[in-house]
Amino acid sequence: MRSPLTRLTPLLLPALLTGCSEAVPDSDLVGSYAVNYRGDTATLSLRADHTYTHTVLVNGNKVEEQTSTWKTTQSKFGWTDIYLEKFVTAPTYRRNQGDKAEPLTWGPTIERTWLGKIELCFNSDVGCCYLSSVSP
Repeated sequence: MRSPLTRLTPLLLPALLTGCSEAVPDSDLVGSYAVNYRGDTATLSLRADHTYTHTVLVNGNKVEEQTSTWKTTQSKFGWTDIYLEKFVTAPTYRRNQGDKAEPLTWGPTIERTWLGKIELCFNSDVGCCYLSSVSP
């Protein structure tokens, strides 16, 4: 015999997934973000003109900086997708993941913390989320 929870799962799952995703206007994305990953400190500044600057510091010294463009689209599921053109991940993350230092189009996941701050995550499982430094 199936439990009541098992019977309700197909009904509850769409509601739970919808609650995790949302449309985020570009104006909410504009601002500064930062991540610390195994000694690398990276900042990402998204500007209203749809350009960004990504700066990486290792032991307090600037080792990389890119400037390019970003754009958003609305997915058919209702949430916002963001794309950063010519993005290069931080050196320690690249070494850990076996990535190359080649520019790519990066599409991080947009998430909100319990406090409402925006995170841009490229691997939330290992703690690689750029957290907005601006309060909502």
